[in-house]
Amino acid sequence: NDYVIIAPVNFIYKANYADLLDQHAASGADVSILYQRIDNAKDSFLKCDVLTLNKQKGVLSIDENLGATKVRYLSLGTYIMSKQVFIDLVKKARATSSMYWLKDIINECCREMDIRAINYRGHVYPIYDFASYYASNMKMLNDENMKDFNDPDWPIYTRTYDSAPTIYLKNGTTRSSFISNGCQISGNVQNSIIGRSVIIGKNAQIEGCIILPEAVIGDNAVLKNVIVDKGARVIHKKDLEGTETDPLYIGRRETV
Repeated sequence: NDYVIIAPVNFIYKANYADLLDQHAASGADVSILYQRIDNAKDSFLKCDVLTLNKQKGVLSIDENLGATKVRYLSLGTYIMSKQVFIDLVKKARATSSMYWLKDIINECCREMDIRAINYRGHVYPIYDFASYYASNMKMLNDENMKDFNDPDWPIYTRTYDSAPTIYLKNGTTRSSFISNGCQISGNVQNSIIGRSVIIGKNAQIEGCIILPEAVIGDNAVLKNVIVDKGARVIHKKDLEGTETDPLYIGRRETV
């Protein structure tokens, strides 16, 4: 059979799809959904999709996490099915409502189809709101987490730029940070992610920040737990601080 895997855009994880296809085919299910058990559903992953399962890991429903219970089965938004099942579901969804997503029609078919859940036990980096975007990015600075992606047997293919290496000018230092190419660092950067062609001014202090490409941080600026979007300039207000759970945001191409 020809199979289809619908992959998510807001969950980063490392899984061999060939293994998932084998599990799906061996189960004989119509649809398989990847999930992870979480024990912090009261405070996190609010409004994300969660699965209600029976004892055989059959999917009874796809629900929205409203924070009512601590333990839930978080849907990772990955659906596996045959090509024909996919086509049939799309046609049924279209006939039912123009507002239906694939998830909606799968949820509606839980009683009449064999829909199974596959448990994922690896690291998951979710991006479902602003705080989780910050938290998931900052986790990449942990050496153990980076092993998920810095694996020669799992190369990552992405767009590249023919840019010069980063330049560290007088007094420019970094610690426990990820620095892209083409930057000019004249300040101190700690526990931060610095995008391509960023300029960090003299004596600037950057800690716990995500600074996207082509941003400019002025001399003597002090930033902590701040996300600076692409092309923004922090040159007037020099002291900016958010928190790890509520980072401060500077918008794309804004001047502060």
